[in-house]
Amino acid sequence: MKFPRRSGVLVHITALPSQYGIGDMGNNAYKFIDTLKNNHQTYWQILPFGVADPNGCPYSGISAFGGYHLLIAPDKLFEMGLLAQEDIAQVPNFNPHKVDFVATEKYKISLLKRAYLRFKKNTKLNQEFSRFEVEEKKWLHDLALFQVISKFYKTNWTKWPETLKNRNSFALELFENKYGDQIRFYKFLQFLFFRQWNELKQYANQNGIKIVGDIPIFLAHHSMDIWKNPQWFKIDINGNYDIEVGAAPDIFSAVGQKWGNPNYNWHIMEFDGFSWWISRIEFMLKYCDIIRLDHFRGFEAIWEVHSAAPNAIHGWWSYTPGHHLFETLFHRMGDLPIIVEDLGTITPEVRHLRDRFNLPGMAVLQMAFGSGDQNAHLPHNIRENCVIYTATHDNDTSVGYFWGLPNTLEKSFTHAYLQTNTLHWINWDLIRLAMYSRADTSITPIQDIMGLGSEARFNRPGTPENNWLWRFTWDMLKQDDLNTFRHITLDCGRKNPNG
Repeated sequence: MKFPRRSGVLVHITALPSQYGIGDMGNNAYKFIDTLKNNHQTYWQILPFGVADPNGCPYSGISAFGGYHLLIAPDKLFEMGLLAQEDIAQVPNFNPHKVDFVATEKYKISLLKRAYLRFKKNTKLNQEFSRFEVEEKKWLHDLALFQVISKFYKTNWTKWPETLKNRNSFALELFENKYGDQIRFYKFLQFLFFRQWNELKQYANQNGIKIVGDIPIFLAHHSMDIWKNPQWFKIDINGNYDIEVGAAPDIFSAVGQKWGNPNYNWHIMEFDGFSWWISRIEFMLKYCDIIRLDHFRGFEAIWEVHSAAPNAIHGWWSYTPGHHLFETLFHRMGDLPIIVEDLGTITPEVRHLRDRFNLPGMAVLQMAFGSGDQNAHLPHNIRENCVIYTATHDNDTSVGYFWGLPNTLEKSFTHAYLQTNTLHWINWDLIRLAMYSRADTSITPIQDIMGLGSEARFNRPGTPENNWLWRFTWDMLKQDDLNTFRHITLDCGRKNPNG
């Protein structure tokens, strides 16, 4: 699908201002939508909104379906009558610039349990909840059941008792009868999440803002989907695997990357008609306007490596039936509003898959200046059917990256290309470069609008801790910066006509 000439901002929901320890779907999310509208933006790009892992990683969630309960807004629960004023009067002294996932989880679960008690007495909401159970029956019960069993045994699903691990119907029925109220509580959390999400998305769309969601290509091993449908994944009869997916050695890592996820049994998925992928895309399009597909090259072939190997050097490419998958998706759902993350080791076969279905790829300016004037990320080399970024969530901020460069050819080429002898305003130089480019879509991380350094970096790939923590406060988003961003948007012809 080809998109009109527009622009937007990248910031995950968790990074929004909030007094409750983490950004959420409350009043500050609505204020952010107003900010986008007032500055003529069209897109709000977020990261995956599913149930994150204990470290808050949105790309290692426990299911391809569902929503993250920490994003539920207490102020909206108060408006619903599910929390009283005294419930939210005493808020812990959370760090406004950094998420503490453990403390926030403890605090929010206590609030949500109070909300659940009031919910039980609310006939109207219970009727609404019953309708939600029917609408989301494909995944809702299994996700809630998986969460309760996980909480009870506190270990990977492969180490559960055999009857539960193998989904013995009698054992599951016994467990459900014993812990039925806890299972209903986790369903209630999903009900709240999507009730708040639908209201937020409706407000965004009414104000001309489209939500760009994100689909990780792989799932964590400890996930509901693998437990429920083990036949669709490369695992043995006990649920374990000795081959995992990753990334081939490239300019980012001389030894490649091991991700710890099992690959799909693509031939079985293909024989099944890709029903799981159809459900996954339909689910995301129900709740987002546009989808970003992570690690698109994996839909042509994925790098596999032995789990016991110390690194990914001696891996191999495993074929993926990507053409048949996208044929099936497009036949089933028509022209899909999809952006593909075509970064990394991109071969002619990957480009052919992308171009055959007219899918917009990505260009990242932070990757543009290190290999001469033929670099595919430089504005004069990109296509119109493309999304250009100054940086992504996996990069340092523009200020952090370019100020940290030694006096290398990359730094010299950056100066020459930008026709400047200083990097003092590098964030604005790159924002202008992206916004004035021929790319149909330009997305700017909010940290670059603020001109922040490495202290505001959101993720460092390959490091297991201290990621996904950064948050901003409204005083960091200066009106002068917004004015500059708005004027650039107008000058380069990216104004949102519906905003």
